[in-house]
Amino acid sequence: FAQTWGMDLGISSELTWTSNASLGAVGGPDDTIVNLRPRMRLHREGARLRLSGTAELGGVAYVDRSQPNRVEPTADLSARLEAIERLFFVEAGYRATQTSENAFGVRADANTTNNRLTTSQWRLSPVIEGAAGSDLRYSLRSDNTWTREIGGSGAAGVAGAGGYFARHSASIG
Repeated sequence: FAQTWGMDLGISSELTWTSNASLGAVGGPDDTIVNLRPRMRLHREGARLRLSGTAELGGVAYVDRSQPNRVEPTADLSARLEAIERLFFVEAGYRATQTSENAFGVRADANTTNNRLTTSQWRLSPVIEGAAGSDLRYSLRSDNTWTREIGGSGAAGVAGAGGYFARHSASIG
């Protein structure tokens, strides 16, 4: 099988004018918000391995500087390996995002972690799937996800909080 590589580049933008730039303060300033989001996606597909990765930088700028400007990066990597031909597969992935903990809270400047939350998520899914004869298909799957949050504070988040989620399924058709 031939291997293919690819890369996609893109950018999205959004322009917003608001009369509430100070988030609810009486007589607060008007402002124009510019949101630029450049994106890069890489992918590779081979005989038994598929890889895909995306990186994005979400830049938010306040023209009249009513709030600090910020950059919120996002990265997502995924892979699917056919470990045993037409029987056993392993899917894995990692995603990391950085956002504001409270969308209505004061924006932190670049030198602090106030109101900034970094979330990372690992995924691992072993899969057995195949066919018995021409009329019977089967699948066993175990989806496992680990999440960790760093930087949260107060009631909305706990620094270093995390969790585990699993879903196991079987099907015959």
